[in-house]
Amino acid sequence: MSTTDLPDDDTLETLSEEGYTSRKPTGALKYLYYAIGLGMAAFHIWFLGYSSMEPWALYYSHICFGVVLAYFLYPFSRRSNKRMPTLGDWACMLLAASACIYFILELDTIIYRVGVAPTSLDLFFSTVIVVLILEMTRRTNGWILPSIAIFFLAYALLGKYLPYSLGGHRGYSFARVFSYITGMDGMLSTPLATSASFVFLFFLFSAFLASTGAGQFFIDIAMAVAGGNTKPLSIRGALRGGFVDILVTDYKTALAVMEE
Repeated sequence: MSTTDLPDDDTLETLSEEGYTSRKPTGALKYLYYAIGLGMAAFHIWFLGYSSMEPWALYYSHICFGVVLAYFLYPFSRRSNKRMPTLGDWACMLLAASACIYFILELDTIIYRVGVAPTSLDLFFSTVIVVLILEMTRRTNGWILPSIAIFFLAYALLGKYLPYSLGGHRGYSFARVFSYITGMDGMLSTPLATSASFVFLFFLFSAFLASTGAGQFFIDIAMAVAGGNTKPLSIRGALRGGFVDILVTDYKTALAVMEE
């Protein structure tokens, strides 16, 4: 295939589901981006390996870091600022952090109010975090997943107007639906718990393998054993950057999680 046959940038964007590309932070924003990512990694390792806090705190911290990074990297649309987050993006990041901090601080009492008797602040921050997550999903994955979620939200709120033959039900209030979603039986259930406790650690470990060159080192070992052509193995290269320390830390963390 010649270079003239390769799709240009506009065609690649059209081929993607939404065409939104992530920002490439530069200057001070790049270091802020790195700080948030490293903070997320350090927090998960500390929490899963050494903390005795309730899982609720980990789950909402996981959401907070994820939402902040998503709004930091993904613009609202193709016409949005591609170089740095807009004022609206910063506002969404601040709202997400505020909502998650509120739920963590209210942990001891809010678990008895979720879906039953939410306060005005409970309902406000529940609505905020649900809307922000839906928008985050749209920015990163397109309209399909948020549309499915919105459909079922609408069904929970408006299903009482449907005939029973079409799946109608007695109906649920806005306060009950949105406060219930933010509880342990809603978005903090098994999928998010698995993501925060296990999946993130595997992603973190794979990122370290890729960034230190250890991943290629293991590939070279496999190629050498199988008789394939490969470059001379370099243990020193695989161990650079404190890879062994990182590996041991992640391994201990994974063991601690499995023991729990």
